[in-house]
Amino acid sequence: MWIVGMLSNRRQSRVAYCPLLRLLAIPIVASLAAQMPQAFAGAVRVDAAGPSCVVRFTAGFDSNSLVFERHRNFDIVRLPEAGFLNEPGLPKLPVAALRIALPAGMAVTGAKATGVTAVDLPGSYAIAPAQPVQRISDPPGAFVPPDANAYSSTEPYPVNLIRSVRQNDLAGQSMAIVEVCPVQYIPATGQLLLNTAIEITIEGTAGYVCGDYLSRRSLHRSRPPAPWKSVKWCSTPKTYSLRRRCCWTAARAR
Repeated sequence: MWIVGMLSNRRQSRVAYCPLLRLLAIPIVASLAAQMPQAFAGAVRVDAAGPSCVVRFTAGFDSNSLVFERHRNFDIVRLPEAGFLNEPGLPKLPVAALRIALPAGMAVTGAKATGVTAVDLPGSYAIAPAQPVQRISDPPGAFVPPDANAYSSTEPYPVNLIRSVRQNDLAGQSMAIVEVCPVQYIPATGQLLLNTAIEITIEGTAGYVCGDYLSRRSLHRSRPPAPWKSVKWCSTPKTYSLRRRCCWTAARAR
């Protein structure tokens, strides 16, 4: 998961009351943006601001970044820094999570793919079906075979390139976390499509209050109190370069 964009001046001023937080947060954001792999390269563009706001981001994916493996007579395609679609029985394809910096005060209402450039990957593939998620300590479960209807389809899977979108904060900077699917599969023909460029349009309205720099008392005044969940370790590898030292996060339900 990678951060795209920079801290806004307004958000930097909001965290100025805590010098240590400001010194730690800004280098982390800057270093993650600088180290973002070429597979996720792109630029943020704000097309409209005010009561309604539109942010566009074009994510680029390179075929040289794909890694292919063979398992149980099936093909598995991987993309560095990306996870997988995990609906049991359906094709197991990469899904990339992008953190896109937003203008101050923008509340995300949705995201969609408004432009796609795709290329055919040479060869024929038998993509492995996704398996149920299980704990490492559990014994291996029964193998889930390919879904007959899905694997006889002549339509690219997945149909929707944007899987989900949500909003979060980091050191006063609001961000949209968008999950995109760079690879599509046509099961009936064994064809793989790589979406080398996906234009993501994020829509929103004004009124978002970033909670990272506010005290709990301030949050109670501005919105209904949210129940706090237990503190957890950040489990996603390579999300933060300093995760071994400062990767404690307090997850709260919005």
